[in-house]
Amino acid sequence: MPKQVNGHTIGPGAYLRGADLRAADLKEAHLEEAFLHAADMRDAELGWSFFRGAELQGADLTAADMRFASFRDANLAKATLVRAKLLGAKMQAAFLEEADLTAADLSQADLSGATLTRATLRTAQMRQAFLHGAKAPAADFTDAVLLAANCRRAGLAAADLRGADLRGADLRRADLTDARLLGARYDDGTRLDDAFDPDSAGMLYVPDE
Repeated sequence: MPKQVNGHTIGPGAYLRGADLRAADLKEAHLEEAFLHAADMRDAELGWSFFRGAELQGADLTAADMRFASFRDANLAKATLVRAKLLGAKMQAAFLEEADLTAADLSQADLSGATLTRATLRTAQMRQAFLHGAKAPAADFTDAVLLAANCRRAGLAAADLRGADLRGADLRRADLTDARLLGARYDDGTRLDDAFDPDSAGMLYVPDE
Protein backbone atom coordinates (compact mmCIF):
# COMPACT_ATOMS: atom_id res chain seq x y z
CA MET A 1 0.00 0.00 0.00
CA PRO A 2 1.47 3.42 -1.00
CA LYS A 3 2.41 5.58 1.97
CA GLN A 4 2.06 9.31 2.49
CA VAL A 5 5.12 11.49 3.11
CA ASN A 6 4.81 15.25 3.53
CA GLY A 7 1.39 15.04 1.91
CA HIS A 8 2.72 13.15 -1.13
CA THR A 9 1.76 9.62 -2.15
CA ILE A 10 4.88 7.48 -2.44
CA GLY A 11 4.76 4.54 -4.81
CA PRO A 12 5.71 3.27 -8.26
CA GLY A 13 4.83 5.74 -11.00
CA ALA A 14 4.05 8.53 -8.50
CA TYR A 15 3.88 12.07 -9.88
CA LEU A 16 6.13 14.13 -7.58
CA ARG A 17 7.32 17.00 -9.74
CA GLY A 18 8.92 19.64 -7.49
CA ALA A 19 7.82 17.77 -4.36
CA ASP A 20 9.25 18.86 -1.01
CA LEU A 21 10.76 15.66 0.39
CA ARG A 22 13.55 17.24 2.38
CA ALA A 23 14.87 14.90 5.10
CA ALA A 24 12.04 12.47 4.33
CA ASP A 25 12.39 8.86 5.47
CA LEU A 26 12.05 6.90 2.24
CA LYS A 27 14.20 3.92 3.08
CA GLU A 28 13.25 0.88 0.97
CA ALA A 29 10.65 2.95 -0.91
CA HIS A 30 9.43 1.77 -4.30
CA LEU A 31 9.51 4.68 -6.73
CA GLU A 32 10.09 2.84 -9.98
CA GLU A 33 9.09 4.96 -13.00
CA ALA A 34 8.16 7.85 -10.65
CA PHE A 35 8.28 11.44 -11.94
CA LEU A 36 10.48 13.44 -9.58
CA HIS A 37 11.59 16.26 -11.86
CA ALA A 38 13.11 19.08 -9.75
CA ALA A 39 12.04 17.38 -6.50
CA ASP A 40 13.74 18.63 -3.32
CA MET A 41 15.18 15.57 -1.60
CA ARG A 42 18.01 17.14 0.32
CA ASP A 43 19.13 15.05 3.32
CA ALA A 44 16.50 12.41 2.54
CA GLU A 45 16.93 8.83 3.75
CA LEU A 46 16.75 6.74 0.59
CA GLY A 47 18.86 3.70 1.41
CA TRP A 48 17.84 0.48 -0.34
CA SER A 49 15.11 2.32 -2.28
CA PHE A 50 14.11 1.54 -5.86
CA PHE A 51 14.15 4.23 -8.55
CA ARG A 52 14.50 2.10 -11.66
CA GLY A 53 13.45 4.11 -14.69
CA ALA A 54 12.48 7.13 -12.56
CA GLU A 55 12.67 10.70 -13.89
CA LEU A 56 14.85 12.71 -11.51
CA GLN A 57 16.25 15.35 -13.80
CA GLY A 58 17.07 18.53 -11.96
CA ALA A 59 16.27 16.95 -8.58
CA ASP A 60 18.21 18.16 -5.55
CA LEU A 61 19.63 15.17 -3.67
CA THR A 62 22.31 17.06 -1.76
CA ALA A 63 23.64 14.96 1.14
CA ALA A 64 20.89 12.36 0.64
CA ASP A 65 21.63 8.87 1.95
CA MET A 66 21.14 6.50 -1.01
CA ARG A 67 23.33 3.62 0.02
CA PHE A 68 22.54 0.47 -1.97
CA ALA A 69 19.62 2.15 -3.73
CA SER A 70 18.74 1.15 -7.29
CA PHE A 71 18.77 3.83 -10.00
CA ARG A 72 19.06 1.51 -12.98
CA ASP A 73 17.93 3.30 -16.17
CA ALA A 74 16.95 6.38 -14.13
CA ASN A 75 17.24 9.89 -15.57
CA LEU A 76 19.33 12.09 -13.27
CA ALA A 77 20.39 14.68 -15.82
CA LYS A 78 21.47 17.94 -14.17
CA ALA A 79 20.57 16.54 -10.75
CA THR A 80 22.46 17.79 -7.71
CA LEU A 81 24.04 14.96 -5.73
CA VAL A 82 26.70 16.91 -3.86
CA ARG A 83 27.98 14.90 -0.86
CA ALA A 84 25.40 12.22 -1.58
CA LYS A 85 26.00 8.81 -0.04
CA LEU A 86 25.81 6.27 -2.87
CA LEU A 87 27.86 3.43 -1.46
CA GLY A 88 27.01 0.26 -3.39
CA ALA A 89 24.28 1.98 -5.39
CA LYS A 90 23.08 0.22 -8.54
CA MET A 91 23.21 2.84 -11.30
CA GLN A 92 23.62 0.72 -14.41
CA ALA A 93 22.71 2.64 -17.58
CA ALA A 94 21.62 5.66 -15.51
CA PHE A 95 21.61 9.01 -17.32
CA LEU A 96 23.69 11.51 -15.33
CA GLU A 97 24.59 14.07 -17.97
CA GLU A 98 25.74 17.32 -16.32
CA ALA A 99 24.87 15.96 -12.87
CA ASP A 100 26.81 17.41 -9.94
CA LEU A 101 28.34 14.62 -7.83
CA THR A 102 30.98 16.75 -6.12
CA ALA A 103 32.33 14.96 -3.02
CA ALA A 104 29.76 12.17 -3.39
CA ASP A 105 30.58 8.71 -2.06
CA LEU A 106 30.24 6.27 -4.97
CA SER A 107 32.42 3.56 -3.47
CA GLN A 108 31.50 0.14 -4.89
CA ALA A 109 28.69 1.72 -6.91
CA ASP A 110 27.81 0.06 -10.22
CA LEU A 111 27.83 2.68 -12.99
CA SER A 112 28.36 0.27 -15.86
CA GLY A 113 26.94 1.70 -19.05
CA ALA A 114 25.95 4.94 -17.31
CA THR A 115 26.10 8.28 -19.11
CA LEU A 116 28.16 10.89 -17.25
CA THR A 117 28.76 13.39 -20.04
CA ARG A 118 30.05 16.67 -18.54
CA ALA A 119 29.18 15.45 -15.05
CA THR A 120 31.08 16.89 -12.10
CA LEU A 121 32.73 14.31 -9.83
CA ARG A 122 35.37 16.49 -8.21
CA THR A 123 36.80 14.87 -5.04
CA ALA A 124 34.25 12.04 -5.31
CA GLN A 125 35.07 8.81 -3.46
CA MET A 126 34.87 6.04 -6.06
CA ARG A 127 36.84 3.22 -4.48
CA GLN A 128 36.11 -0.07 -6.28
CA ALA A 129 33.40 1.60 -8.35
CA PHE A 130 32.35 -0.25 -11.49
CA LEU A 131 32.46 2.03 -14.54
CA HIS A 132 32.83 -0.60 -17.23
CA GLY A 133 31.55 0.89 -20.49
CA ALA A 134 30.43 4.12 -18.82
CA LYS A 135 30.28 7.16 -21.09
CA ALA A 136 31.91 10.13 -19.39
CA PRO A 137 33.30 12.46 -22.06
CA ALA A 138 34.35 15.86 -20.68
CA ALA A 139 33.42 14.77 -17.14
CA ASP A 140 35.33 16.35 -14.25
CA PHE A 141 37.07 13.79 -12.02
CA THR A 142 39.54 16.28 -10.54
CA ASP A 143 41.03 14.85 -7.31
CA ALA A 144 38.52 11.97 -7.35
CA VAL A 145 39.55 8.75 -5.63
CA LEU A 146 39.23 5.82 -8.05
CA LEU A 147 41.26 3.27 -6.12
CA ALA A 148 40.79 -0.17 -7.70
CA ALA A 149 37.93 1.13 -9.85
CA ASN A 150 36.97 -0.84 -12.94
CA CYS A 151 37.04 1.65 -15.82
CA ARG A 152 37.51 -0.83 -18.64
CA ARG A 153 36.11 0.44 -21.96
CA ALA A 154 34.97 3.65 -20.25
CA GLY A 155 34.60 6.67 -22.51
CA LEU A 156 36.81 9.31 -20.90
CA ALA A 157 37.65 11.47 -23.90
CA ALA A 158 38.44 15.04 -22.80
CA ALA A 159 37.70 14.08 -19.19
CA ASP A 160 39.55 15.95 -16.45
CA LEU A 161 41.38 13.46 -14.24
CA ARG A 162 44.00 15.82 -12.87
CA GLY A 163 45.05 14.79 -9.38
CA ALA A 164 42.80 11.72 -9.44
CA ASP A 165 43.92 8.64 -7.52
CA LEU A 166 44.02 5.81 -10.07
CA ARG A 167 46.07 3.34 -8.06
CA GLY A 168 44.88 -0.18 -8.79
CA ALA A 169 42.34 1.07 -11.34
CA ASP A 170 41.69 -0.88 -14.54
CA LEU A 171 41.74 1.50 -17.53
CA ARG A 172 42.32 -1.02 -20.28
CA ARG A 173 40.48 -0.19 -23.50
CA ALA A 174 39.29 3.08 -21.98
CA ASP A 175 39.12 6.06 -24.33
CA LEU A 176 41.54 8.61 -22.88
CA THR A 177 41.73 10.80 -25.98
CA ASP A 178 42.53 14.36 -24.88
CA ALA A 179 41.95 13.43 -21.24
CA ARG A 180 43.81 15.62 -18.74
CA LEU A 181 45.84 13.42 -16.42
CA LEU A 182 48.42 15.77 -14.95
CA GLY A 183 49.24 14.64 -11.42
CA ALA A 184 46.94 11.64 -11.54
CA ARG A 185 48.45 8.94 -9.35
CA TYR A 186 49.05 5.40 -10.53
CA ASP A 187 50.98 2.39 -9.28
CA ASP A 188 52.01 -1.09 -10.37
CA GLY A 189 48.42 -2.25 -9.92
CA THR A 190 47.04 0.33 -12.36
CA ARG A 191 46.22 -1.41 -15.64
CA LEU A 192 46.67 0.64 -18.79
CA ASP A 193 46.90 -0.25 -22.45
CA ASP A 194 50.45 -1.08 -23.52
CA ALA A 195 50.48 1.78 -26.03
CA PHE A 196 49.58 4.37 -23.38
CA ASP A 197 52.48 6.26 -21.80
CA PRO A 198 51.47 7.55 -18.34
CA ASP A 199 54.66 9.60 -17.97
CA SER A 200 53.99 11.53 -21.18
CA ALA A 201 50.50 12.22 -19.89
CA GLY A 202 51.98 13.77 -16.74
CA MET A 203 50.80 11.04 -14.40
CA LEU A 204 52.56 10.50 -11.09
CA TYR A 205 53.89 7.05 -10.30
CA VAL A 206 53.46 6.07 -6.63
CA PRO A 207 55.50 3.02 -5.55
CA ASP A 208 53.70 0.33 -3.59
CA GLU A 209 54.17 0.75 0.12
